[in-house]
Amino acid sequence: MANTESLNMPALERVISRLTLLPVLICVMLTTAVLVQIVRTGITTNLLILLFGALLSATSIFSYGVAIFNYVIPKKKSFRASLIIFSGFIPWLFGSYLTFYKGFWSLKSVFMDFQVWLLIKCVIFIISGAMLIRNFYKITQIGTDIDEGRLIILQ
Repeated sequence: MANTESLNMPALERVISRLTLLPVLICVMLTTAVLVQIVRTGITTNLLILLFGALLSATSIFSYGVAIFNYVIPKKKSFRASLIIFSGFIPWLFGSYLTFYKGFWSLKSVFMDFQVWLLIKCVIFIISGAMLIRNFYKITQIGTDIDEGRLIILQ
């Protein structure tokens, strides 16, 4: 255990809140843009996937950050805690959808008919999906470090 690091609770709160802020803001901005688009053009399947993915991802990221605190303090197991931890796949799947399908796969239409707006939209989807995946991965690593004893929380 040579690589053991210790944090107190306020420091852990700051780290987790900093890591959850950006993905939740991305999901809120995406939700806002999708709602505006629904009002303008009507409901489509693509917009519903983006809307529900953004709402579920924001909820899941926030719940996962709270679950780390619940895991650190009481150390009890429950079905609710397992469901929250399992919901961690939602931001990963949604971030992958944004990055690979809405981002990279949409670039094929840029090569067929070049439009600057379409290129900007693809780059925004790639960056936002990658940031969502990266920050959520960092949050899960905090939980893994606590679980494996590499990070000790001082009460």
